Amino acid sequence: MFIIISVLLFICLSLTFYMLLIESFWIRTTKVTIETKKWPYEKPLKIVVLSDFHIIWPWMTKNRVRKIIKKTNKLNPDVVFLLGDYSGKHMFGMQINPYKTVTAFEALKAKCGVYAVIGNHDLASQNNWTDAMEQLSIPLLRNKAVEIECDENRFWVAGIDDLEKGKPNLAKTLMPISPDNPVFLLCHNPDIFPEVPKSVAATFSGHTHAGQIRLPFFGALAKVVPSKYGKRYVYGHIKEDGKDLFVTAGLGNTGLPLRFMNRSEIALITITR
Repeated sequence: MFIIISVLLFICLSLTFYMLLIESFWIRTTKVTIETKKWPYEKPLKIVVLSDFHIIWPWMTKNRVRKIIKKTNKLNPDVVFLLGDYSGKHMFGMQINPYKTVTAFEALKAKCGVYAVIGNHDLASQNNWTDAMEQLSIPLLRNKAVEIECDENRFWVAGIDDLEKGKPNLAKTLMPISPDNPVFLLCHNPDIFPEVPKSVAATFSGHTHAGQIRLPFFGALAKVVPSKYGKRYVYGHIKEDGKDLFVTAGLGNTGLPLRFMNRSEIALITITR
C-alpha cells in the first residue's frame, strides 16, 4: 500500500510540475487558413492574434511579453489583433504596474497596423489596465471601426466593447462600414458570434483559454468554459451559418496558473479568397 501511495503521489506531483512550470510556458504557433468569398483580393492577409496575456508576476512578466512580441514579429504579419485580458489576477502572483508593462506592445510590427480590444478582466481590475492600454499608440477599439488601406487593399477592423463588463453595441460599431469592403470583427468574448451579420469576413475572440485544462478524449470541461454556449465556441476555427470565427487558446492563465494538453499560443491566421 505504501508503494502504491508513493507512486500516486509522485505522479500527482510530476503532473502538477508539468502543468505549472512546463506547459504554461511552452508557447506554440498555430497556423490556420480561412478561405472566404468576403476577402476579394488576390493577395492573402496574414493576421496574428494574441489574447489573454493575464500579466502577473512571475507567470507573465514584461520580459515574457517581450519574448512573445519577438516571436510575433518574426512571423512578419500584415496585421496584429490584441484581443483583451491584459490584466492578471489570482492568489499565486503579484500585480505588475500596467503602465510600465503594456509599453512592450509598442514593439509589435505589422505592415497594416496593430489593433486592440478590451477584456472583462481589464475592466474589472482596479489597477487601470484599460487606461494604460488607452495611453498607447495602438488603437483601442471600443464600439469603434477603422478603415485601413494597405498594399492597395482596403478593409475595416471593428472592435466591440467587452460583453460582460463593458457596453457593447454591435450595430453602432458596424454602421459606418461600407458594404463593399471586407470587415474583421474583434470581440474578447466569442459569445457575440450568433449576433454577427453574415457580411463580416471573420470574427476573432479569446476569453475561453480553450478550457485551459483539457482532458484526454474529452477536451475542455464545459462547466469551466466561460461561455453561455458551453463548448460551442471554446476553441479554433468555427464555421457556422455561413460565418467564420476564430477563438484562440490565449497566452496566460487565470484561476490557477496551470495548463494541460492546451499550450499557450500565438495564432497566425491567413485570410484568402
